[in-house]
Amino acid sequence: MNDFETGFLILFVLGSACASWRRDNTAGLTAIAITLLGLMYVPWLLNFMQKINFFPGVEGNYFLLYFILLTKFSDMGAYVVAHSLDAIK
Repeated sequence: MNDFETGFLILFVLGSACASWRRDNTAGLTAIAITLLGLMYVPWLLNFMQKINFFPGVEGNYFLLYFILLTKFSDMGAYVVAHSLDAIK
């Protein structure tokens, strides 16, 4: 991020928080906080994919494929186990 983007983001967050506090709207402040945390959380995790792909000294494509497949098959395994246990009830 360059200085303009960082400054704009800070001003936007502070302006949104001040507008929410002025109206005494706690639900609005909660919505702003959740949105901003979501906007920071997703790119932060996607940045790790880029770091794995361009890791120096190794072929990052294979590690990236390994982690994606590991995650997908773990999710599918949990789904199958959950449905098989649900059918027993």
